[in-house]
This record gives sequence, C-alpha cells and structure tokens, in this order.
Amino acid sequence: MVLNSIPSRGSLADEAAEAVAGYEVPLAPVRIVQRAAYVHRRSAAFAG
Repeated sequence: MVLNSIPSRGSLADEAAEAVAGYEVPLAPVRIVQRAAYVHRRSAAFAG
C-alpha cells in the first residue's frame, strides 16, 4: 500500500502508517504528498 495525498507537514502520515500496520498490510517505504499546485489548479478549473 502507498500512502497517497498525505499533507507535507504534521503527523497524519505517521498515524495512517500505524493504523495500516495493525492489518499486516505491506506498506511502501515512500509516501506521496499532496501538492498545493494540484489543489489550486483544480479550484481554478471549477471556477471557470
């Protein structure tokens, strides 16, 4: 499993990893962070 859209700051990623560990699911050593550029682009598209 890959943790995706994780905030770049804070403890949410670590908390999610701990929760997944309880299910004995393989967890990838990388995390994909949420990028502000994507959020701003989507917002601009919907405002359109």
